[in-house]
Amino acid sequence: MDLTAFDGLTNEELRAKNLAESSRVLLLRHGKSQSNQENDDLLASEHTDEDVKALTTKLDLIDCSLSEKGFAQCEETQPLANLLNVKHVIVSPLRRALETAHNVFKNHPNFENIKFTLLPVMKECIVSTDDLPGNILKRVKDYTEIFANFDTSELEKYEDPYNFFLYDIDMDWARQVLAEISLKEEKEAEGLHPEVVNLLTSRFPLYLESDKSLLKRVKKAKEFVKEFIERNTLEGDEKVVLVGHCNFFNFWTNNWAIDPLDDDKQCNEGEAIKVPEDAYYLENCEFYPDDSGFPRTDQ
Repeated sequence: MDLTAFDGLTNEELRAKNLAESSRVLLLRHGKSQSNQENDDLLASEHTDEDVKALTTKLDLIDCSLSEKGFAQCEETQPLANLLNVKHVIVSPLRRALETAHNVFKNHPNFENIKFTLLPVMKECIVSTDDLPGNILKRVKDYTEIFANFDTSELEKYEDPYNFFLYDIDMDWARQVLAEISLKEEKEAEGLHPEVVNLLTSRFPLYLESDKSLLKRVKKAKEFVKEFIERNTLEGDEKVVLVGHCNFFNFWTNNWAIDPLDDDKQCNEGEAIKVPEDAYYLENCEFYPDDSGFPRTDQ
């Protein structure tokens, strides 16, 4: 891409120029989801802890879609995205992330050549029912028809793709649920074990996934991206865009003086890890360059 084409142009085009000159890896948080919208509406009104619990455990929000606002945010982001030299998009398997990847890049001049890669380990930390996946195999089938180049090989590595998310959660309850599932002759039709929803309800207001487990998944994802870039050479300002989630990217952008996974006092099972102040919280549909983890080296 000829960066001189940006000279004297708008703030949006200047933003695109800055992103073009930045990290090889750009983080992109999904657009506002139905759950995000309902949570905002609840917090803006008088509410009780029971109201929060009801929303957190609402079955209708399992693997929910983007909200009307979320789809609008994707459309508003398109002009910026279209100016970026995107070669690869690595996306979380949750519906709101896949919808964002499609709706942000569907009018990109290189859309038909962009390789979209599904990375299951990038799913969001389980905070509420919207963080639980629905029928992932149906979702994959739908998006195989949408993305011309859609790599789902990482999902195919799981023994039970329907319940892939349980394999990456390093907690006793997840291992127990997997053991119970393996004894069943028939898998859950929608790829979701009912016990997981029951656990989410019973553990409220605690998250169903610990910080320690989330951090391990983030480190796995970073290693995957590192190896991915080594296998898929990027030239000039070509980009890999990661489409994911707030809590996941918050842990991704942290810079700990001491790795919490090496500090038993800070990383006990089920306890919160003290997050450094330099962690970055992405807004919905915001691009963020990972200059710390994946800097450009050709400038």
